[in-house]
Order: sequence, then structure tokens, then C-alpha cells
Amino acid sequence: DDGVEITEEEVKRGLMDTVKNVAKNLAGHMLDKLKCKITGSC
Repeated sequence: DDGVEITEEEVKRGLMDTVKNVAKNLAGHMLDKLKCKITGSC
């Protein structure tokens, strides 16, 4: 045992961070598409 232990809490936190980042990227992408449609400057 080299002292590297990943607890369930850490796993959950990592997953939540990943989900948040993906959601942020998706939201940004969709906002860009919306702006593009609204302003017509694609």
C-alpha cells in the first residue's frame, strides 16, 4: 500500500466537477448557436 487511497467522496467530487465542466461547455456551445441564429452572424 503506497498510501494512495481514493475515497468515495473524492470520486463523487471528481465526477461532479467533470459533469459541471461538460454542462458548462454544452451550455456555451448552445448559447453560441442561439446567438448565431438570432443575430444572423454565423
